[in-house]
Amino acid sequence: MAGQRGRVVVDRRHRFALPLAHTLDLNAGTVDTDTGPCLHAHWAWAPSVFDRTQVSRLARLWFEALAVFARLCVPVVAG
Repeated sequence: MAGQRGRVVVDRRHRFALPLAHTLDLNAGTVDTDTGPCLHAHWAWAPSVFDRTQVSRLARLWFEALAVFARLCVPVVAG
């Protein structure tokens, strides 16, 4: 899965020659862009357990939760 600003894109084109270590795997990191850092996430899953719709929903909820954390971490400026 590749995250784009404001969008969740799930891509299941990758096929694995070896069994997955976990039923669902998430690797995430930031990429520096002209407009600042951007979070990208790669999701891999066992298609016998999850389908694209389930992983897309989970990814969307995960990004929404991260957005809440980010808003809570903004410093409050006393006036």
